[in-house]
Amino acid sequence: MRFSEIRGILLEARKFWDVYLVGGIVRDWVIRGYSDFRVKDCDFAIKEDLEGFVRFLEGKGFKVSKFSKFGTAELNFGGLNLDVALMRREFYDFPGALPRVEFVKDISIDVLRRDFTVNALYFDGERVIDLMGGLLDISRGVIRPIASFSDDPTRIFRGIRYKNLLGFRYSDEFFGFLEEGKGTSQTFPQIGF
Repeated sequence: MRFSEIRGILLEARKFWDVYLVGGIVRDWVIRGYSDFRVKDCDFAIKEDLEGFVRFLEGKGFKVSKFSKFGTAELNFGGLNLDVALMRREFYDFPGALPRVEFVKDISIDVLRRDFTVNALYFDGERVIDLMGGLLDISRGVIRPIASFSDDPTRIFRGIRYKNLLGFRYSDEFFGFLEEGKGTSQTFPQIGF
């Protein structure tokens, strides 16, 4: 499916829901100079009524593959993987734990759980909403973290992947977050084999 088709679905959906495209699809659209392209993965953030929005997507031919307790749904259609998430705040009881979530209806809170500024762009069908400086970081070719690596160490691997995929460089904050994470390694639960 092409970006223009997904944008059409978004514009139609926004008549009924406060929903946004978010993350890599928006980043890639910006990097491509706002031109149309074929999309393989797509993320939506929605303020409420996840079930109603999923039913809307099913009416467009999408098939649900999974619902989770974290307020998310995974769907697919013709090779496109689509994730929908209720906006939320995440709390971690200890480094590496699965988060506890509190559902919110505010982008300025939801954005704080995003991994990197370049993936923290929201699109309402008409304009890109950038609360974390992601557009500037794209123009500078920088991977800058938002959320702690200690809470979710997989962010480190995603950062490496994005750096290589996009040809970007790490920000100073990236290395600061790595250093911060070193001090928490003792707090991970010990697992014996």
